[in-house]
Amino acid sequence: MFKKFFLLNIFLLIFFPSAASSETINVAAASDLQFAFKEIGGIYKQRTGNNVMFTFGSSGLLSKQIIHGAPFDIFASANKRYVEDLKNKGLIADDKYYVFCRGRLAIVVNKNFGNLPVSINGLINGSFKKIAIANPEHAPYGTAAKEALIKAGIWDDLKPRLVYGENIRQALQYIQTGDADAGIVALSLITAADDNYLLIDEGLHNAIEQSIAVLKDSKNRRYAEGFMDIVLNGTGREILKKYGFIIK
Repeated sequence: MFKKFFLLNIFLLIFFPSAASSETINVAAASDLQFAFKEIGGIYKQRTGNNVMFTFGSSGLLSKQIIHGAPFDIFASANKRYVEDLKNKGLIADDKYYVFCRGRLAIVVNKNFGNLPVSINGLINGSFKKIAIANPEHAPYGTAAKEALIKAGIWDDLKPRLVYGENIRQALQYIQTGDADAGIVALSLITAADDNYLLIDEGLHNAIEQSIAVLKDSKNRRYAEGFMDIVLNGTGREILKKYGFIIK
């Protein structure tokens, strides 16, 4: 039995070296990066034979998981302050992180609801009974949405009508399922089915700066750096642009 197992391993090493030696890296990433990172993950696998396991969520909650010892190799946040906080706690490899792009906010209306407002102030219209945003307590897009609504002077009026997603992906799902009539979401998550959207002026909120770092306790640091290299350069940058990110 042992001899057969030994011979099988030799066969795999000779004829399928990538299958026998492939690694898996674990990436914690903000929800707005879901589509772009999955595509980049496919490129990474093609080039290296290694796999990527993604955990998408709000940047603040992912940061807390890392602080409590979650075994991620990479953290990509929609707000650089969460990465800076991990750096200050000594959890970032070589104390290095990179701001690699900016996200954009957009207003989306449920496809069965009707027309988009012509500006952010149009959300004050009473026909929008429920408006979805990500939770501003721990989701950067929720924080930016709140800033934009405050600067537009309509936060207090809209507050009773707001419904909060745990992350920006969930906020969009509320709109798609009809649990909200409209909402403020990430441009990067808007698909062809949600093409009825209005971009929000970046001057209404602080920049949504996407930041990435390899974590100090990564057991796969070399492979993690390979994934990050794709994100920060040529192919990765083009993919990020395709999903509406503004490249640094």
